[in-house]
Amino acid sequence: MILYDDPSGAATAFATDLGERLERLGAYRREGRPWRPHVTVLRFDKRAGLHPEVTNICSFRAVRTALYSSALRPGGAQYQALETAALGGR
Repeated sequence: MILYDDPSGAATAFATDLGERLERLGAYRREGRPWRPHVTVLRFDKRAGLHPEVTNICSFRAVRTALYSSALRPGGAQYQALETAALGGR
C-alpha cells in the first residue's frame, strides 16, 4: 500500500462515514485498528509469501478519492465509481 498524509482529516472523515454507512447496511465490519490514508497497490486472497521489490519511492498529493465497485466479466473487469470526494489537496 501507499500511505499518505491527511492533514485536513478529510480522507479519514470520508472513510469513517463510508464505513459507518456500510455497517448500517450490514455490508461491512470495520476493523478495530484506526484507518490509515492509503492506496492499495497489490492484494492477495491469501498470503502468497511474495516480497516484491520496491523499485521507485516517490511522493504525491491526492486531491480526490473514489470508491469503486468491480465486477469480473468475460471481457475483463468492469469498474463503476460509486462515490467520489474531494480531499482538499492541490
